[in-house]
Amino acid sequence: MTNEQRDFLSLISCALNNKSIKIETPLNEEFERIVMLHQCEPIVFQGSLNCGCVVPESWKYQTLYGALNNAKKLNVQTKVIKTLQSADIDCVILKGASVAKNYPVQGIRLLGDVDILVKEADYEKAVKLIFPDADLEQNIHDFHYGGKLNDVDIEIHKYITHNSGDLLDKKICSLMKDATKHISFCEFEGHSFPVLDNKYQALVLLSHKKRHMDTNNLTLRMLCDWACFVKSIDCREWTEVIYPFLEKSGLHIFADVCNIFANQYLGVQCLDKVMSNTSDEVLDTFCDVVMSCGVNYKNKDANADIGSLFAKNKINSNKFTAFFKSMNELARKQFSIAKHPVSLPFFWIYIPVRYLVRVLLGKRKPVKLSAVDHAANQRIKLYENLGL
Repeated sequence: MTNEQRDFLSLISCALNNKSIKIETPLNEEFERIVMLHQCEPIVFQGSLNCGCVVPESWKYQTLYGALNNAKKLNVQTKVIKTLQSADIDCVILKGASVAKNYPVQGIRLLGDVDILVKEADYEKAVKLIFPDADLEQNIHDFHYGGKLNDVDIEIHKYITHNSGDLLDKKICSLMKDATKHISFCEFEGHSFPVLDNKYQALVLLSHKKRHMDTNNLTLRMLCDWACFVKSIDCREWTEVIYPFLEKSGLHIFADVCNIFANQYLGVQCLDKVMSNTSDEVLDTFCDVVMSCGVNYKNKDANADIGSLFAKNKINSNKFTAFFKSMNELARKQFSIAKHPVSLPFFWIYIPVRYLVRVLLGKRKPVKLSAVDHAANQRIKLYENLGL
């Protein structure tokens, strides 16, 4: 782990635990890249206030703007919830505000999309109610529909993950079938909204992290969400209710590793909720994978990005088949061609040509096949150890 990565994790720990430490190294461009890669500017800004560190002035304004934007998104969220409830549609908030309420400092967890889960039977009705012009036949996602309402991104979910092909995903969707029957209401920044029972919330957060790890998009902010959520849970509820439920899904070992990571690197006390033995090697590999992930494609490690796709396809295929599947997914991921698959052959030519031009112009680092293979094998081994 680099000095910049250590400082990044240390400042997050300071923000989540309201403490201060001395940062030995100056915060440089590499540090800024890591923070933005993991969408943690407001959290790190709070940590820097605690420690007396100097961070970019833009993060201060981004944090202030984010707090105002949170208020706007919560207003739209309340409007959508009331609209669905008035039509007798049971609904519940996923992620977002339902996890932001667990943070120790209000406003450091910025809200993104407003994700709302409804029963599968109510899905089409809910989508049409919020988006009257929605064309579900042209929807590229198989478990949610997204659109904008008052410039806020809204996603209506019938499942929390893909409900086709993968046995693990099918198991998760099956366990979530009755989730909307088990809800409560919580308050956050003056707004009341329905949230899932803790065992379903745990399954949603883990499934979300697993899906983003598959595509190298897992961020530290997602692990902060998890750490703050787990910290808020009573130990007895965790051991007697939540963990047995996660064992049914197959995500329980993943939960244990996330808890150990939160304890060791984020300083959030979660060890009392670790139920299985995990080797240091697995934790180190998980940490390496997490630190190579992120969401800002311009600043990401392309080797890890391609390797993550290759790993997912290599598990159930030979290398040749996995390569072609990965290239197709890379094209869909970067160029949103799912609606027009007939154009896929064009991108088989365009992607390598574009890559070579950008390397020659110095706009990106070369991709190394050995590094891609290492990233893929690292993830395959990690998935095996996590039982995923």
